[in-house]
Amino acid sequence: MDEGKRFKRAFEDAAIGIALLSVSPPGQYLEVNPTFCRMTGYSQEELLARDFQSITATEDIDKNLEGLQTLLDGQIGSLRLEKRYIRKDGSSFWARLHVSVVRDDQKRPASVLVQIEDIDERKRAEDALRKEERHLLQLVEQIPAVLWTTDTDLTFTLSVGAGLAGLGLQPNQVVGTSLYDFFQTEDPSTLPIQASLRALQGESVTFQTTWKNRLFQSHVDPLRDASGTVIGVIGFALDISDRREAEEALRESSQFNQQMIANAREGIIVYDRELRYVVWNLFMEELTGIRAKTMLGKRPRDLPVVFQQERAKILITKEAAEGIESNLKRAMTGETFTYLDVPMIFSKTGVTGWASARYGPFRNAQGEIIGAMAIVRDITERRQLEEQLRHAQKLEAVGQLAGGVAHEFNNILTAVIGNLDLAIGEIAEDSDQRAILTAALEAARRAALLTQQLLTFSHRTAVDRRPLDLSVLAKDVSDLLRQSIDPGFSWRSGRPARSGLRLRTRIRCTRSCSISVSTRATA
Repeated sequence: MDEGKRFKRAFEDAAIGIALLSVSPPGQYLEVNPTFCRMTGYSQEELLARDFQSITATEDIDKNLEGLQTLLDGQIGSLRLEKRYIRKDGSSFWARLHVSVVRDDQKRPASVLVQIEDIDERKRAEDALRKEERHLLQLVEQIPAVLWTTDTDLTFTLSVGAGLAGLGLQPNQVVGTSLYDFFQTEDPSTLPIQASLRALQGESVTFQTTWKNRLFQSHVDPLRDASGTVIGVIGFALDISDRREAEEALRESSQFNQQMIANAREGIIVYDRELRYVVWNLFMEELTGIRAKTMLGKRPRDLPVVFQQERAKILITKEAAEGIESNLKRAMTGETFTYLDVPMIFSKTGVTGWASARYGPFRNAQGEIIGAMAIVRDITERRQLEEQLRHAQKLEAVGQLAGGVAHEFNNILTAVIGNLDLAIGEIAEDSDQRAILTAALEAARRAALLTQQLLTFSHRTAVDRRPLDLSVLAKDVSDLLRQSIDPGFSWRSGRPARSGLRLRTRIRCTRSCSISVSTRATA
């Protein structure tokens, strides 16, 4: 086979596209092989009636012509370029071209030989990779942290991330700067530099460091190439100053809340979603005598057994425990309600009395109901005060009634005393009848004094403050007691005394001028 036939055979059987173009007019197809026809979708006849410009993407034509002209002018020996061809169906594909000039015997350009390799699949993969890289870079630029790389001399080769703005830096502003210069130190034991040196040795290091009064959580790893050789350091730093402050504030708030719960003078009980005890504060321990560690994790249905084991007799039954769970389920629907006057008996602590229980939902920071809570208050003292108030109100009512009766009785006595005075004035002084009327008048006046005291007690009249002769007052009290107390009555037994006993009265005047009267029966 001669050389011409071998070339023809190689031209037609080549796995890549081959085309021969004219020099004038420039770009006219003179020969095309079957592979190039399959690439473009045109037949050989159709391509030979065209030039390369007609099947080249518009945006690539000028660049293609410029390169071809440079080649024809002899400025370069061959041309390599990438361009897009337009297929017959209108779709496009990327191709890599190797272009050379075929010259005649006088070294003049006779034609242009083009070898075409379809690189569309690779090109699309590269475009996808570049697009992914752009997206990744955009993502890295948006994260609130700093990402950097260095070479083996610890010179920055990359610095990106939204965290740079907080440091007053622009992306890649420090590229070309040494880590030593950045931290303004030559001391290799400085924590970031020491961590980077360890990363160059193949270690992964996590550390915290302060820079410009900000606290950073940092991590460095060795940066490796495709063969696994360490070519530098890759690092990541996150500003955790605000988070640390928030954690500290949360910790202080938690401690404050725990102290408030522990020192509250009312019972605080918190239940989780499964109605298990998760908080049983100090007040509940003091009230019941049951420690929190005994209660936590238990349910109200366990209370009868728990309190029995703790030897703490409490007014709680299986039915009462079921009632507590029913209340908690109501609270977990969002309802808030209070039970008053709940009796309580805790023999272990000696506490008896009355309590109130207020139930309500327990919510998290987002407002979601994650359990229930109960507030228990000891209202025993309040109940006692209420009883005392009711007793005082009864006494006041009695006093008002006594005052009303005394007022009416006083009106009657006024008439009696007035008539007795008139009657005595009409009777002779030596008359027996005058003595009788005088005694009656004295008795009426004493009755008037008694009614006056009742009126004073009931606040119907003002208190008459004046000097008194205590000896006279003591005699009056003694006479009153002798007349009102049965001398035959035993104060100790509450039964009548033996016959023949008589009442002795002893009157003592204390320094405060109040009178103390004691009586005893003697034989």
